[in-house]
Amino acid sequence: MTDSSLLVLAAIVLLAVSLHRRRTSLKALDSIPIAHPLCGLSSLVMHWVRFTGHENRFVQAAHEKYGPVVRLAPRELSVNSAEGVRVVYGGGFEKHPWYRSFFNVGRPNMFSTYTFRPHADRKRMLSHVYSKSFIQGSPALKQQSTQILHDRLLPILQQAAGTGEALDVHDLLLASAMDFVTAFLFGLSSSSNLVEDRTRRQAILSAYQSRLPYAYYAQETQGVMDGLQKIGFNILPAAVVAATEQFEAWCISMVDGAEEKLHRGGHLDAADQAVVYGQLRDAMLKTKKDESGLTADERMDIVSEMCDHIIAGHETSGIALTYLVYEMSKNRDLQDALRAELTSAPSLLVEIKNKLRAPDVSLTKQLDALPFLDSVIQEILRLVPPIGGPQTRLTPSHRPTKLGDFDEIPPGIRISARAYCLHRNPAVFPDPDRFNPYRWMEPGEHLKEMKRWFWAFGSGGRMCIGNNFAIQELKLVTAALYANFFTEVVETSAQDMQATDSYSAYPTGGKLMVRLREI
Repeated sequence: MTDSSLLVLAAIVLLAVSLHRRRTSLKALDSIPIAHPLCGLSSLVMHWVRFTGHENRFVQAAHEKYGPVVRLAPRELSVNSAEGVRVVYGGGFEKHPWYRSFFNVGRPNMFSTYTFRPHADRKRMLSHVYSKSFIQGSPALKQQSTQILHDRLLPILQQAAGTGEALDVHDLLLASAMDFVTAFLFGLSSSSNLVEDRTRRQAILSAYQSRLPYAYYAQETQGVMDGLQKIGFNILPAAVVAATEQFEAWCISMVDGAEEKLHRGGHLDAADQAVVYGQLRDAMLKTKKDESGLTADERMDIVSEMCDHIIAGHETSGIALTYLVYEMSKNRDLQDALRAELTSAPSLLVEIKNKLRAPDVSLTKQLDALPFLDSVIQEILRLVPPIGGPQTRLTPSHRPTKLGDFDEIPPGIRISARAYCLHRNPAVFPDPDRFNPYRWMEPGEHLKEMKRWFWAFGSGGRMCIGNNFAIQELKLVTAALYANFFTEVVETSAQDMQATDSYSAYPTGGKLMVRLREI
């Protein structure tokens, strides 16, 4: 036998051994139902599903047909049960490298770190300023919220009501969410004012949203992208790369503005306090053994963190508010019920200029206690979770995993749950596609079960850190809107409002046209 023949034979043997070991290691998954006949053999089915933009619906259909655990690819599972969520997200499962797509300026942040230790270290630095007690009591946030609501948003809504012209509230609500979060991060004078500056609003929102259609490449083809970039080729269009750089540069400019204020020292008004940026900056400085200040890399770590808060803070709240207005606008009785609750506690509302009324932001605890307002917020986050896509994890490397009836799931398996599917279980949420806030006002065991399945902010140690901030913002804006106006959808079809089947749930039509009538 020639040397070349021996090499070929050796290669065949090694390949056979490799395939046998792979097959043996995955044998425990054979009993798990597969979402498609080819899913047990190849990941190409899921690549196609994700590339064509119907991942959530595909996975939902699989769960409806096969149960709470399904196999999406040879090394990928989806789980859709409260118990499965407890196992995966309360059981120390690390994040999948899929999260690299959420790096900013080329660097990780708290959300995108794969392992728990760096996440825990960063969370320890920031958890205080995102706690519910801090959010409800912060003088800075009270003044920032007052100025954004009273001086920016409500006058624009009143002007639109006065003219009777239709108003695109989708980009306006995204803009208001951006102003809220950047003010809390950097202080009002260093933050955005996209509510009033429409030209800037369109530029910034367009720069960010231009990359959303290309999320598949960053999330699922990272190795291919890295290889191509080494030879000078980028899958992403040059315009998208430039837009991403523009958005990141805008974030950096706000970081620099906040840093300049802190460096100058002196007294700052409460509204001008850079609450989150200042907290993170000071916490990072305390970890240093000398007084050399932050390095260039540490500064960019802060930039990546702030970019992440900006992205998550404006996108989730803006989307939720858009769909809340859409659903409320279709039902006058719901608007009347919410307005009745708000006006039944007159101390919650203060009169501002031009006979408008707005929530007293010093009474956020009382606002938080309104049951129907709370139910409206809960229900829109259930019906259209702004982040409905997969929260991807890896089964632990040191032990097999048990999920329901399935034992010995091997290490290193990609596994995820998604709010889109959890919130559509008809046994937990009857008539799940209907907007029904009253479902959250029925006491008893079923309410407890719904809360177990509610997953708009995730769960476990890596639950969304900004959930208290988001809920307060949603309640303030909703209360301010419906204390003063009736809303009616115009020039927008149900198809326009179909949520995109992607990680985040933008309306397909990209707008929501509403006519407002002042009370």
